[in-house]
Amino acid sequence: MTTPSSDVTFSQSGTGAVSRTAESRFRDTVSVKDFGAAGSGSVDDQPAIQAAIDYVCSAGGGILFFPPGTYRCDSQLSWSSAPVTLQGSGSSVQPGVGTILKFPQGLDGAVRIKNGTAGLGAFSQVRNLIIRGSGTTAVSEADAATGKGAGLVLQASGIRVENCTVQQFEGNGCMVLSAPSTADGTINANNCLIMGLCCWDNLANGFAAQGVDSNACTIVKLDCSNNGGFGVYENSFLGNVYVGAHFAGNVSPPIRIGGGSGYNRFYGCYKEGGGQKVVQLDYPGTGKNEIDFNLADGDGILGHPLLVDDFTLSKDDEIKLQNVRRRAAFGGDGANGTFVISPKSLLVRQSKSIQLQNGDETTCPPTAPTANWFVSVNPSGGLHFANGHYDITLPLSRPVVSGSRGGNAALASLLSTLDAIGLVSDTTTT
Repeated sequence: MTTPSSDVTFSQSGTGAVSRTAESRFRDTVSVKDFGAAGSGSVDDQPAIQAAIDYVCSAGGGILFFPPGTYRCDSQLSWSSAPVTLQGSGSSVQPGVGTILKFPQGLDGAVRIKNGTAGLGAFSQVRNLIIRGSGTTAVSEADAATGKGAGLVLQASGIRVENCTVQQFEGNGCMVLSAPSTADGTINANNCLIMGLCCWDNLANGFAAQGVDSNACTIVKLDCSNNGGFGVYENSFLGNVYVGAHFAGNVSPPIRIGGGSGYNRFYGCYKEGGGQKVVQLDYPGTGKNEIDFNLADGDGILGHPLLVDDFTLSKDDEIKLQNVRRRAAFGGDGANGTFVISPKSLLVRQSKSIQLQNGDETTCPPTAPTANWFVSVNPSGGLHFANGHYDITLPLSRPVVSGSRGGNAALASLLSTLDAIGLVSDTTTT
């Protein structure tokens, strides 16, 4: 004999608890297994999971729970009509502990959250799970910019992502994407909060922000490692804030800021491994970016490396590099001219050099430089300039030239010119 759950009474222990039916109690939580998802990794769970998402949307939004397991999804998961929370059991890779959503290559974003026509997909959440791809061939940069081949695509405002790992996709790992031409009114993707996100082993960039309304997001404790492109490709219009990001082993530098992006803030970021460059600023550049970076102790800094590629026309980006313990070069081909350690100035410690190159700022990468100078401060405080042809040292104070010129007009003209440009102090007499 079977007793309906509606006929069974449930009472929580504790003072003040009230009785209700077991049916009501069970419906407090919606699980993907309620809709037939197996979580075994051997069958396609996408239809069951999408049915569960659609049900939560029909109820006006809510939490969809994933018990531990590997959920194979042979096609995309998406929604846009209500705020849905995908709640996993943890992002641990240990069997039977975490939740893994496993996707094939070739999707237009594995998990894609959209605003929808009335912005109803906003304020959705993704928490405590792994989103894993099967990428073997990277998509083009143009396709990656639309979310093709990405793991997690956020196309709605107020989304919250916590304690998740996105890995092994052929496009970007995770991206905030706004203002594509879509029929469902996806425009804004701002005010998102991302905490504890790991973007690992993706074939394009680890994390990307793209579009005119992918702004005012806060990204805390982002880890972008071993990606095929940049750690972060920041190409939003008005900028986002990154705190405590970690980068290791990416093919390209940790940070790329697009030519139309500005007002970004990177605080307390850290790099180890990978190439020597830290930041690429694209042409023409909006400016107003602030980047505060720590390098591992001497991490890859040998000889005269180029730490910053600057292709911009802007003069007001502020870049702070710390723990550069050997000679480090600040270069590129834009108009910045100064990368600051303290505001409005460049601090170069004794025995370290700045590398200055010329070239064409309208090309990316720039044309080969025709001039290559190294500037440093010597132990006595003099300023030292050197290249393949010249080796010049300016002393800390101007030398005083005294005595008689003996009526030599040419000598008088030369000393007057040197005095005028500050190279000597002329006290000679006729």
